[in-house]
Amino acid sequence: VVRQHVKQMIADSQEGKDVIMRYRARDINMAVSIDVFVGPTVSQEIRSQMAEAYFVMNEGFLCFPVYFPGTTLWKAVRGRERMVELLTRCVRESEGRMEAGEAPGSLLDLWMDRIVRERRGETLDEAPREAPDTAGLADEEGNSEDMAITEERIVYTLLSFLFASQDATTSALAYAADLLVQHPEVLRRVREEQDAINARVNAGLGDLAHEDKMHSVLSLDTLREAKYRRQVVLEVLRYRPPAVMVPHIAIQDASITDEYVCPKGTVIMPSIWDAQLLHQTTDNKIAGEGFQDPHIFNPDRFG
Repeated sequence: VVRQHVKQMIADSQEGKDVIMRYRARDINMAVSIDVFVGPTVSQEIRSQMAEAYFVMNEGFLCFPVYFPGTTLWKAVRGRERMVELLTRCVRESEGRMEAGEAPGSLLDLWMDRIVRERRGETLDEAPREAPDTAGLADEEGNSEDMAITEERIVYTLLSFLFASQDATTSALAYAADLLVQHPEVLRRVREEQDAINARVNAGLGDLAHEDKMHSVLSLDTLREAKYRRQVVLEVLRYRPPAVMVPHIAIQDASITDEYVCPKGTVIMPSIWDAQLLHQTTDNKIAGEGFQDPHIFNPDRFG
């Protein structure tokens, strides 16, 4: 999936078309997410509709909260409704494939396969797990929470997965591309490392077709070998964190410093941006706190 998108970006660039990395990274991320969560069997038409509905829905989080026909928020609600319709269809199709005995090809398929096998009373080949203790779990009105897995719960879980996998990863991909362009020496080292891994792996693959060799090269084992690339990823996330603030609510009184206790129920918004750009000085209370030259993009700091 990624290779197809990259080939299209190269072709568009060679034809003189604008290649806006933010949108291309978004499209790659959505395509990969659909493959992983819903499955490669989803038709291109449904993929396109799902992506369009999601992007419309996502605009609702950034717009002025005015709700009447034609506004961005109104369109976002319609987009969410369409996403639910499409995911419901995918859940039912996945259940049908698993009932027919097809091999799982996605997270949804694995989930539906387990449900189908449990429904049949089959013994699952895994270590037994304790049932979750739901005592004390209740909704806002005080009703005990029903832990039964329903079609609706599966759909909204998939929607949550898609939402959680999009913006931060898309932002990180776009920043990575931008920073590599700005730092050609870093890009050169990334390419040299990958070329060396490719050459070593391909040497043992004989006369396999190029595409088959590429699939063999891109494995978890070879990804772990790319140590410098990992340093680059870590530095991108430090230098341009995709989520600059992550709000939390204190579930109990929490000591922030020796002098200050944050009361239970307080909304806390730690600045990841400031933390990652903190200068390392001898005045810092925690040994090793901060970074040397934090405003310089330098993957070697993680070497």
